[in-house]
Amino acid sequence: MKRIISTLLSISLLTITFSQSCIDFSNYTTAYVDSVTGDNVNFPAGTTFISEGDLELKKMSNSFYQGIQGDSTLFYIGDLLIDVSGSSCSNKILTFKSAYTEEIIVDGDTISQFTTPPSFYQGNGFTFQFTGQGLGSGSFTISGDFDTVYLLTSTNFLWDICLNCQTSAPSCLDFSLYTTAYVDSVTQDDTNFPDGSAFIAQGGLEIIKMPNGIYQGIQGDTALFYIGDLAIDVSSYNCSNKQLTFTTAYTEEMIIDGDTIYQFVTPPAFYQGNGFTFEFVGSGLGSGVFTITGDFDVVTLLTQTNFLSEVCLTCLNSVNPTCLDLSNYTTAYIDSAGQDNVNFPVGSTIVGNGAIEVKKIDLSTIWMGLQGDSALFYIGNTELDVSGYNCSNKRLTFMNSYAEQMIIDGDTVYSFTPPGAFYQGNGFTVTFNGSGLGSGEFIIEGDFDVVRLLGSTNVIWNMCIDCITNNPVSCLDFSQYDNAYVDSVTQDNLNFPPGTAFMTQGDIQIVKIDNMSFFQGIQGDSSLFYIGNLAMDVSTMNCNNKKLTFKVIYVEHIAINGDTLAQLPTPTSFYQGNGYTLQYDGNGQYTVTGDFDVVTLLSQTNFLWDVCLECLTTASIEQEESIATLELLLYPNPTSGLININFPEKENYEIHVLDAQGRLFNTQQVNGENHQLDLSSSPNGIYFVHVLSKKGWQMTKKVVKN
Repeated sequence: MKRIISTLLSISLLTITFSQSCIDFSNYTTAYVDSVTGDNVNFPAGTTFISEGDLELKKMSNSFYQGIQGDSTLFYIGDLLIDVSGSSCSNKILTFKSAYTEEIIVDGDTISQFTTPPSFYQGNGFTFQFTGQGLGSGSFTISGDFDTVYLLTSTNFLWDICLNCQTSAPSCLDFSLYTTAYVDSVTQDDTNFPDGSAFIAQGGLEIIKMPNGIYQGIQGDTALFYIGDLAIDVSSYNCSNKQLTFTTAYTEEMIIDGDTIYQFVTPPAFYQGNGFTFEFVGSGLGSGVFTITGDFDVVTLLTQTNFLSEVCLTCLNSVNPTCLDLSNYTTAYIDSAGQDNVNFPVGSTIVGNGAIEVKKIDLSTIWMGLQGDSALFYIGNTELDVSGYNCSNKRLTFMNSYAEQMIIDGDTVYSFTPPGAFYQGNGFTVTFNGSGLGSGEFIIEGDFDVVRLLGSTNVIWNMCIDCITNNPVSCLDFSQYDNAYVDSVTQDNLNFPPGTAFMTQGDIQIVKIDNMSFFQGIQGDSSLFYIGNLAMDVSTMNCNNKKLTFKVIYVEHIAINGDTLAQLPTPTSFYQGNGYTLQYDGNGQYTVTGDFDVVTLLSQTNFLWDVCLECLTTASIEQEESIATLELLLYPNPTSGLININFPEKENYEIHVLDAQGRLFNTQQVNGENHQLDLSSSPNGIYFVHVLSKKGWQMTKKVVKN
């Protein structure tokens, strides 16, 4: 049905991946930064004084570098150069935030000068995007092949500076290839351009003619001017995780694969569809930037007069991992490197490829050589350094025969005991599939730099690293509910007794936990307004490393799996729980990561919004869950009162029962393989049964009483 004009440009799209490096200002002090200004011997103009990976901040003449604000922001007066020329990437993405910038120059091309920066600028081999106001107060994104960004200003704050590399560029529609005469002819010519035909195409992007569409022409070589309807078809693009971005001036209705996102109202800032997400930054009836991510085919725009511009398509799937090829080395070389402490002192790389570096960390380790060109044989200790791999979500996999200890970024994962099947660290996870002291496969995922392996005789092989994308995110769509329904939940204790879920999206359930809370309604289709307490239950998600994010106005206490975290007067920025972590960004957003089931919010008047859930890793979930089931069995669940507990072995156990608010109200000491717990006199709701053995084994299970 689709007809592609043979004269139109068609290019193939490659998979796109990102690897990221961000400047960590907490590594620098105000005293150091201040010294840069006055010290023209060690820091002449043009010298790098702050760097991270291929990101370099360079001193410029007549500037004053004042210091670091809150470990995250550079405060300076004058000018500064961001230099990324050290990156070998031909398609970079530089992002940063600034408070005030009078002039911006990219590779000698002046983007703005004493005016508000343009929202979009097409340079020579790069694009520039700005979201903000005034003289450069906002977020900047520069993409393409460029080397330097020159910021000229007076007093400024600079933060969130990150550099990514795309393995291929996104495909963007080049409207300059078309003329107004051609576009106008499409409207009139129903023979060559029947409804459903593609009349503008590039790579996997096609603009489709629709009934009642009047296509007027091209505005300034950058935008399509039309009246009526059209569709953006990306179905021919062979990618299961696409990202389509575009800008419009006015769109009354938008439909994605038959799913109506909005109709004659301001588009939502976020929408969770079936296999895709929708984001909008703008105002009015679709005046702004749209981003659609996931597995989808057709986006239909229904409108009157409109301008369509900046239409770009990328693929967000990951590429093949980078593996360390040991066949490039010989046993003689490895043996000599181990003994040569002059050319190979402690801290030197024995074998490596830039992404994975196997390092000498002491003088006592004996480096034996290679086993069959594919495995490294040594006696002692080593570390795998992946700090040079620019990615904020790495996945390192390797096979190992024996390691007595593993330490990741200073965090001891295990020591002289068999490693667990799963370990939740600070920003990373470890999955182990094997036996004994580290004999098997390790998978380490997240943001980490160094893995230390301490032991005696060991063989290590199949060392690979890649940059992984996040799994699909499911977000709670509050627009599905109205004020009348939410208010009825408060009053109706027959259909909504404590422990009942009254809002559901995927594996997210909002649960009523008592009869004292008042659920007032929905604010602006995007947030829940309530007074009192509620729980977010994600126990049905088949994942051992979940990530739940949400925003609230006010919370007095948070309980996770019955573990109560005091919140007043100031929320904690980081908390390490039993198998999970909690982080707070200071602006209302909480992130819970790890193996958990229920997050309870105890409050007074509150608003809850942006509730999203994803699985960060799915490795060996079924195997681990079957093991967990054998370890501790509780039934029936839900229960009307009596709960049978089967322990893994006859032992002395201590049982703690907590309610959803984390209050301990029952403690028992038992000995044996079985026990019966009586909750008959307890109110209906959610409870947590925490079992601790005399040997130190422990587990927590959620129970619902109704």
